[in-house]
Amino acid sequence: MEEATEKKVEAAVGIAKALEEAIYEAGPTGLPSGHLYAAVSGDMGLGVYQSLLDILHSTGRVKSNGWLLISTRHDNA
Repeated sequence: MEEATEKKVEAAVGIAKALEEAIYEAGPTGLPSGHLYAAVSGDMGLGVYQSLLDILHSTGRVKSNGWLLISTRHDNA
């Protein structure tokens, strides 16, 4: 993999982990997606944000209840 591409992938993984951590820290009742996006919107566009959430959903790290994002780590607590 080209070094620049590898660094971008590593950055995206790091950002996804940070989003999941913020969702987890919000507690078992969840975090409104709009609140999380408002916090990160200066650093990423909506499409990137939604793509990262799609990854977190598809890997089972996060689930949704309406607009609330909930870390699945709370399921095991």
